[in-house]
Amino acid sequence: MKITAVSVRVRAGIGLVSAASTSLELMRASAQEQTAQEQTIACEKIPAAVRTAFQDAYPQATIRGCAKEVKKGKTAYEISGTEGKIGRDVLFYEDGTPIVIEETIDIADLPEAVRKAWNERFAAHAVELVERVMRDTR
Repeated sequence: MKITAVSVRVRAGIGLVSAASTSLELMRASAQEQTAQEQTIACEKIPAAVRTAFQDAYPQATIRGCAKEVKKGKTAYEISGTEGKIGRDVLFYEDGTPIVIEETIDIADLPEAVRKAWNERFAAHAVELVERVMRDTR
């Protein structure tokens, strides 16, 4: 998958904050709203093409959970896994084509401009999660 867009999300007690390049944008969406579209399923029900695509891309990862949802009118499957300290959620179409990859990162790995903007606007809020979100926008 060729990555043509990358953004960073920082979730804190104030909601979800997105950082794209050097700007921060507060998004009005709670974690509950985001996951309301997902249906947790047994990983054995994930199509073989999806499981193979995940295992080929991340052979050292441990699968922690699976979900099913509809994305752009198509059934999509998400596999959540961990590899060392990295948490990863990958959303695939049924044929194993990846749609979105979300990886946890350390706040120290954010670009300096993003960390500066965060500290200027939201320093009083504790960071719960920092993710790199990669999408194939072709």
